[in-house]
Amino acid sequence: MTDKRVTLSTIASLTGVNASTVSRALNPRTSHLVEGRLCARILSVCDELGYRPGLLGRSFATGRTYKIGFISGHLQGDLSSPLLAQLLAGLTERLQAQNYSLTLLPYSAGQGRDSLRQLLMSDVADAYLLGVSMLDEQTREILLNSRRLVLTLGTHNLREQDAFSSLILDDLPAYQQVWRMLPRSWWQRVLFVGEACVSTEYKLATMRRAAGVCNLNGSEIPARILPSPCVHFTLNRHRAMLYGEEHWRELAQYRLLWCASDLTALGLADALTRRGLRLGEDFCLLGQDNLESLYGLNYQPLLTSVDPQMYEAGVQTAELLLQQLNTDQAANRLQKIKLPSRLIFRQSLPEHLNPEM
Repeated sequence: MTDKRVTLSTIASLTGVNASTVSRALNPRTSHLVEGRLCARILSVCDELGYRPGLLGRSFATGRTYKIGFISGHLQGDLSSPLLAQLLAGLTERLQAQNYSLTLLPYSAGQGRDSLRQLLMSDVADAYLLGVSMLDEQTREILLNSRRLVLTLGTHNLREQDAFSSLILDDLPAYQQVWRMLPRSWWQRVLFVGEACVSTEYKLATMRRAAGVCNLNGSEIPARILPSPCVHFTLNRHRAMLYGEEHWRELAQYRLLWCASDLTALGLADALTRRGLRLGEDFCLLGQDNLESLYGLNYQPLLTSVDPQMYEAGVQTAELLLQQLNTDQAANRLQKIKLPSRLIFRQSLPEHLNPEM
């Protein structure tokens, strides 16, 4: 290790190339422009001297912050969500591979119009990501007028004409797959159960729409919407268990309990198995979110579940952001990318229904 300060010029001198070639080799977005063996030699010298270019200097040179702003309307609740954790894992890993970082930006409409406007106009990030649930009229207007690069993420488009690119989590194909695999004798014995919230409303509407693949009138499919007091979502399992204990006789009359979340499904399973009913035989469950896959290697998942693929959603969101950042702003066109959920089959449904068997 040398006592002198190592610079880009130092590396260039030691490797016999000019500084611009070293810069390209060290930038993930341009390293492919440098011949492979030369790029490896440059990286080897940099590793030996413990050198990497600082982002501050690169920011001065390019006018970029190399940050993506994640605008959150409820930061504490968002960060406690296992689904958002998967999204952020995929998002940050892909961004970091391109020398970008993610910055968390808490905001609520109650802070006033100037708060968000000042946030955007201060250019704390090169692009911004937020959920469609935050796009009230005020927020939408501020974002559009800011002329900053914005990408939305959600389960549906609030407005097709919005000038925002978006990644949409699409449950419809997986829901249609479920309906196709159900025996005809089950069609009139399906009950939807979920907590009272916007997400549950979307899932119920999508489930009823998906029933059209069997020529069923979705509006006739019964649903039980459980009261949802303002407490943390982690209590959904307990509330569903209490509901199941009170209404177990009614629930046992249905062949499939189609649940808006895995926690609701697990709560109903707790209540019904205590009554001696056998999961996958006397009653069947379909969950949503594939949360059991996060419980660790020693846990045996039970629920057939619709997996929204949140890690992949994070990766694709990062790809879309990077693509648009590396394209001339005037040439950028709006993109609406749909990421279909996938059905994860487990023992809460009879094995003979498994479409892969």
